[in-house]
Amino acid sequence: MSDQLPPTPHGAEGPPPWPPEANATPAPPPGYPTAPPGSTVPPGSPAPQAPNPAQPTPAKSRKLGIPLAVAAMVLAIGIVIAALLLPDSTSPTVGLPESAAVTMLTPTTVTVNDLAHQPIETTGDSLFTTRDPVGMPAPTITGRSFDDSAVRIDGTEPTVVVVMAHWCPHCQAEIPRIVDAYRAGKLPDGVRVIGVATANTTERGNFPPAAWLDRESWPFAVMVDDEDGTAMHALGVSGFPTIVAIGADGTVRAHTSGENELSGLQATWNAALGAASN
Repeated sequence: MSDQLPPTPHGAEGPPPWPPEANATPAPPPGYPTAPPGSTVPPGSPAPQAPNPAQPTPAKSRKLGIPLAVAAMVLAIGIVIAALLLPDSTSPTVGLPESAAVTMLTPTTVTVNDLAHQPIETTGDSLFTTRDPVGMPAPTITGRSFDDSAVRIDGTEPTVVVVMAHWCPHCQAEIPRIVDAYRAGKLPDGVRVIGVATANTTERGNFPPAAWLDRESWPFAVMVDDEDGTAMHALGVSGFPTIVAIGADGTVRAHTSGENELSGLQATWNAALGAASN
């Protein structure tokens, strides 16, 4: 169950009747030890001479040599077994199944502060002009992140845009799902990912959005929407989260509203690449 969008600020017209999906929140505003160099071998029997009480007799030497020889043999066997069992230092992933390999996340790009809004500029038609924006040219959106660095959404490369609100419970479930899938290498490479933090307000929970995204280790760029939700409306958002896939030709390849399971995320990433989903 979801509610419709409230009227846009400053008297702008609201979106067309495009209800979000059931799971969408409506958008308001080393080493083993080595063996010793050698082993002590009992000396040979000396020439017959008078026994010296300070030295062991030949009989005692033979009794002493037996346990030493056994110990040396046990040590040698242990070294051979260790050499066979220890992994080769040149193969750090030996012993791990292929599925255990992971894609390491880069450090989060989010600068933590209380920033709620940044200026936004757009060119091109809003995706609200049609019920199905797939196939439309994506608008170009220019804005800034929490650290005031420039962020731009355009059609120059395969791109996935994730539109989120800090107070939205479905976004709070979706963002870690995306991060986990990316960490596990389960999302296709070659796709630029941009988050859009919108509808930010101190009057809703989980504020500020920068702290939330930092806690989730969000590794991608983030554009901060303005107070009017200009970026959100340009992307045709009717509910949160919304994910928009843009192909390298600048057209919208997929547009989803609501939470996605892993298969849905993979399909959206593949759509941006122009590849068919399995």
